[in-house]
Amino acid sequence: MKTKNLFSSGKLLVTAGTISLLTFSACQKSIHQDELLTDEVQSESVMSQSHARAYVPNELIVKFNGGVSKSEEGNSLSAIGGNIQESIFTRTMQRSGAKEGVYLVHTPMDVNDAIARLKSDNSIDYAEPNYIYYHDLASNDPLYTNGSLWGMYGDATSPANQYGSQAGEAWAAGRTGSNTVYIGIIDEGYMYTHADIAANAGTNPG
Repeated sequence: MKTKNLFSSGKLLVTAGTISLLTFSACQKSIHQDELLTDEVQSESVMSQSHARAYVPNELIVKFNGGVSKSEEGNSLSAIGGNIQESIFTRTMQRSGAKEGVYLVHTPMDVNDAIARLKSDNSIDYAEPNYIYYHDLASNDPLYTNGSLWGMYGDATSPANQYGSQAGEAWAAGRTGSNTVYIGIIDEGYMYTHADIAANAGTNPG
């Protein structure tokens, strides 16, 4: 998502309330917290030499086909010396109609070798690395990334602006706002047609 930016006649509205709205959906997330993987700080040693993305070594995400018995699951896992570390069945999976979840499996084998061995197993729907996902706590609004919204920067952002609202630093600290915060604009106005704001803009009926 793009940062919700409020500006009036080319001027940025910088108030404490504005920052709360700005941070409401300021940050992109690679994966929802409800999903099956969590963020981890990983060293360069976990970077795959054959994959562009990082993953946890010796771990797989395994999804069995529906109707597969526990004994068949056991036979499949024994082929890679696998042990189930966690059974994962999230609310998102349930809402999408899934009847069962996936397993987080530990194997002593190299991840790629284990996947290759399971590839021809008819009991398995898919097996993949336990990829590492990171939050990108920076706005992708082009007006922010090109430096136009100078008021959103702070001492520790790039570019830096000691007179800015420090919004960039707040996002980087994980403060991404709330959809229950309402902002009253007391300046000349704001661009209510802006793509980031249009769906949330309102008018006081009084």
